[in-house]
Amino acid sequence: MPDGLMIGGQVLRDLDPAGLSLHWPAWFAADEAELLPMAKGLGEAVNAGLLSQETAARLYACAAGVADPAAEWTKIKAARAA
Repeated sequence: MPDGLMIGGQVLRDLDPAGLSLHWPAWFAADEAELLPMAKGLGEAVNAGLLSQETAARLYACAAGVADPAAEWTKIKAARAA
């Protein structure tokens, strides 16, 4: 973007496009009736070796409306290390 990108009223230029992403909120917030079966299914997929824990955590975070699933995974790893 040659003219930069306005974020929070400030024009930023020379941004690395590889570091940019968009987060579109869900049209409808997931409720417990949707999240619980998803969590169980993701847990079963991890236990069966079909998904990594990181992928499962990111998928769940997206469904739960977490704005930054990658940051959520970083928090999970930090909590495990503590």
